[in-house]
Formats: sequence, C-alpha cells, structure tokens
Amino acid sequence: MGFSASVADSSLHGSEFSTESAGPDGLSPAPPSCRGMTASKDTLNGRTESPLGAALAMGAGVLSTRRHPELEAAARWAMRQRRLVRIFPRVYVPTELIADTRVRAAALCAADPAAVITGRTAAALTWAPALSGGDIEAVSQLRPKPGYRFVRRTIHPELVIRCEGSNVLCPAASAVELVTDLGGRIIDEALRAGIPLEALWQALELAPGRRGNAMRRRLLRDSRDQPWSEAERLAHELLRAALIHGWRANVLVGLPAGSAYLDIAFERLLLAFEIDGFEFHGSRQRFTLDRERDAQLALRGWRVIRVPATMVFDTPEKFVELVRGLVAQQEAGRTGPTTKLAHS
Repeated sequence: MGFSASVADSSLHGSEFSTESAGPDGLSPAPPSCRGMTASKDTLNGRTESPLGAALAMGAGVLSTRRHPELEAAARWAMRQRRLVRIFPRVYVPTELIADTRVRAAALCAADPAAVITGRTAAALTWAPALSGGDIEAVSQLRPKPGYRFVRRTIHPELVIRCEGSNVLCPAASAVELVTDLGGRIIDEALRAGIPLEALWQALELAPGRRGNAMRRRLLRDSRDQPWSEAERLAHELLRAALIHGWRANVLVGLPAGSAYLDIAFERLLLAFEIDGFEFHGSRQRFTLDRERDAQLALRGWRVIRVPATMVFDTPEKFVELVRGLVAQQEAGRTGPTTKLAHS
C-alpha cells in the first residue's frame, strides 16, 4: 500500500496522538501509547550485545531474517533452544513474548509489510489498552492463521499510522470501525480519550461503502453534543426529543483548585446536571471529590443536580420532567443548594 509514513499533519489523529518527537520507526510521530513500549533488554534475554539480541531490540521484539539473512542460522539455533518461536516464515519472536499483542502485530507486519492492523487490536495499540488480547485483526494478503483474523479490503492511506513496527489504523478510524461491535459506547470512550468528534467524522468519510456505515453515521450524529458515557448519550437524546434547549455538554468551568467538566450545563442559568453512574462515582474517594467539587461550584454560583444514571435509563420521563421543572424554576429566579436525588 502507498500509505504515508507521516501522521503529524492529519487532524484524524488528534492533539493527543500527534507529537513532534519521532516514533519508533524513526520517521513518523507516534501516539504516546506506542512510545516506550519497546521490549526491554531483560525481556530479550539480556543479550542485546549479540547480533541476534541487537536485531530483536531494533525490531521491538521481532526478528525478520528477510531483513537480516545473516542471522537465519542463529535464529534457528535459538529456536531449538526454545528461546525463539517462529511465528511466520522467517519471522521470530522471543518465547516469552509470544502472547504480547504488540509483538504479535509487529510480527505480522514483518511477514507482510503491506498488512494493516485493524479493529480491537488497532485500538488497543494506540488508545484503548483495555481492548488488548484475543486474535490480531488485520487487513492482510496472508493465509488464515490461528491467533489472527485477516480480511481483504482497501484502506485509505490517511487512516494508517506507524506504531511500534506495525501499520495501524489511526485512533479515530479504529473507534469508528468498532461501532458495529460495541455500539455508541466506543464513541463515548473515544471522545473521553481526547479523539475529536471531527476526526471520527473524517474517518467515516474516508471509508465509504462499508457495511454498517449507516449505523456509524447515525451514532456519530447522535454524538454531536459529545457524550462521555452511555447514560450521557441517552440524556442528550431525551433533552433533544423534549425540545429542551439552552444546554451544552461537558462544559469546562474554572475553579479555585483546578477545573471541572459539567455533564449538562445551562450556562446562562448556572444550572448543571451530573449523570452519576456507579462505575465512576461509586467509591468513597469519588464521593468525597464530587462533593468538594460541588461546593466549589456553589461558590461560583452554580446549582448542581446529581442524577443517578438509573433514572435516565429506567424512568426517562422523570428525568425530562426534572430537567424541565428545574430549568423553569431557575428561569423564575429561584435558587437552591446542591441537591442529591435518591432514585427508587
């Protein structure tokens, strides 16, 4: 493929994923999650002083004897010693790294330089490490192989970056691709991770005609207010459907001790709604931090209403009624203290 080695000028990769420092290949900038992942000397058997060890270190844990034909005999000897495993023809990795997602992806790209890592594997390598594990997903001309899932399709060169020896879908493209598997929550996580909504739209437009694009387009359209969770996404949909206007999502407010993002804010009214899910707000520490932040917001004149995510999911009509009533109350000039709602 004729994809570009440089990613610094593409808005697809977002400010979080473009740096001025050289990436692992020495050519292109790399996402922060790609940097600092090179296999250590200890991992490579402490033998980086040998030609074999040096080649493994240069290849981020992967040895291609196509690139280093003089090391084929040494690689086969190390394989007999069970220090190396041949994962593809003439492609070797240290035995202890055989399950490493990054190394397995780089081994594929050593065997097939035109391969592009896609799907969950691409997301895990660049911005969503929680998705690591399982089969390596890729576009490749190679035959199917256990531990790998290959498809054949054309990928626009602007959607590909270089990461730790692999050609990888950029963060925005991997997020958009995964919508058909993970739904809107992968968009929410991408936005939370700092991938711009504009980059997600651009990634979609550069992959026309793909099955599932209608769903991707619909969910991106529903993300125009940039939700950071499934509960926030539904809350935005409910407010739009109820024709409740004058609010913005994830509004940044400066505080004496830092700053705070408000889930849903009616800025003119200094009225905010926080959608609290147990996953992010269930700990004692989070409970304390939330209340300290609410107190600081109250000093700035904000009225903060904390709504359990279960209200949004289970009784959406009550959520809409609550917002409509408090907006009307605030419009009428009535104020009150920060309120915590108990949802039965």
